[in-house]
Amino acid sequence: ILSVLDNSPALEAGLSAGDRILTVDGVTLEPGMDATALIRGEAGTTVTLTVQSLDNGQYVERQVDITLGSQSETNDQ
Repeated sequence: ILSVLDNSPALEAGLSAGDRILTVDGVTLEPGMDATALIRGEAGTTVTLTVQSLDNGQYVERQVDITLGSQSETNDQ
């Protein structure tokens, strides 16, 4: 993850810049795949991500549920 917008579903789910997305609803991201292509759905849809987050200099794997917002909500930020 390169950046997380203020007041975004990603921020609310606890995601941070530098986190690595490994899976989206159980689908493993292959090298070169764009996670945003898999994170699609109507506002209010919840997806489960497996991410690696940096913790004390080491990556720790965790699962995060993120509820999608609408594109207009994101654009209003």
